[in-house]
Amino acid sequence: MFRFFSTLLAFLILLPFIGLSIYTTPSELWQALTNTEVLEALKNSFVGATYATLMAAIFAIPIGYALARDVLRPRKVWLALLNIPAMVPHSVGGVVVLLTFSPKYSPIGRYLAEHGFYITGTMLGIVLAMWIVSVPYFINASYDAFKSVPHGLEKAAMSMGASPLMAFLTITLPLGFRGLITGAIQTWARAVSEFGAVVMVSYYPKTAPVMVYELFNNFGLKKSVPVAVITMTISGLVFIVLRLWGGKDA
Repeated sequence: MFRFFSTLLAFLILLPFIGLSIYTTPSELWQALTNTEVLEALKNSFVGATYATLMAAIFAIPIGYALARDVLRPRKVWLALLNIPAMVPHSVGGVVVLLTFSPKYSPIGRYLAEHGFYITGTMLGIVLAMWIVSVPYFINASYDAFKSVPHGLEKAAMSMGASPLMAFLTITLPLGFRGLITGAIQTWARAVSEFGAVVMVSYYPKTAPVMVYELFNNFGLKKSVPVAVITMTISGLVFIVLRLWGGKDA
């Protein structure tokens, strides 16, 4: 019974994507694949999502560990605050990035601009927009991963002369590694699909979701489908490879 309903639900979830693939032709897909603008948009999406994930890891791993070990208190309040970017409309995330990093609105933005770092209309802006909406996924996964590692193992290592950092690197990090891989996969998948925050910060250079929107707006559904199918296919293949590489629990 459960297998039947699970299969039915999975089919209903996948059905729109199957229909999306049927709605285009091989020649239209090939035309999109050989379009330099489409290739550039795909590159911007995947490269930007990768940088956003690496940036998220820098913040999420220490924050997740601090939450798991009750260094940040009260834990529930911190978790609620850190998850706000995932709960608000993502166009709001774009506004936050602009207000924080744009030289027009922020001292931080002016300082960065004076040193050659511009947010609007740049790859850096795309990465920041992707990062702000996806980093909560990595923080939550890091917290769960480190919480699953008994603190007593670290204490035992430290009682035998290991420093806190060494205990973390040799015990906690390896044991929580699969959970971190899960967080990285979720973060990357969320970042690569981001539209609302990205389009607020950087319409150009385009990412794949922005290009799909622009093609739909200017030429209708028919023109946007090939790019949507290509983006969906590549994202799905990368996601599957990452899941397999991360192991069965990732």
